[in-house]
Amino acid sequence: MRQKQGDNWLTGSIPGPAVTRDGAIGKDNVIVVTGDNGKIFRSPDGGKNWSAINSGLNDWFHLFGVATDAKGRFVAVGRGRIILVSNDNGLTWTLVQPKSSDRSIFKLAFGRNNLVIAADEVEGYHVSKDSGLTWTHSKDKKIKALRTINYMKDSFYVGTPNSVWRTTDGTSWNQV
Repeated sequence: MRQKQGDNWLTGSIPGPAVTRDGAIGKDNVIVVTGDNGKIFRSPDGGKNWSAINSGLNDWFHLFGVATDAKGRFVAVGRGRIILVSNDNGLTWTLVQPKSSDRSIFKLAFGRNNLVIAADEVEGYHVSKDSGLTWTHSKDKKIKALRTINYMKDSFYVGTPNSVWRTTDGTSWNQV
């Protein structure tokens, strides 16, 4: 499905059966959609045409989140705390963080100065200061069980089961 100014909705089709989880619109109107069983789909033309992209993952891995920067880099996250990166506008993908747990990373967001923060299912959050190439895992006890993360007005916002937290740098957090 794609949207044009919110007035008209058009139906599009991705190849084959799939459960999709998240999508991001990147450079040159490229759309990447992630889903269950390691599926990645890419549209080079704003949703008119789609192709399946090889993620290199097996069926155990579900990709719950995807985000992009203005330069054409996409980052996808999912089950097993895996992180994949595409440096070519979603055409090819590299596993930069292999399976490290049976837990998941659900969502992520790009901020300024190459900062990316990803929401961990149980323990804290993951931070990249180089647009997703390398990551550190923070097990901050107050920032845990995250399901969502958003970046707006120069800050990242995360939701926990009992509160909302804000950071500008991925290190210092304030309860909102």
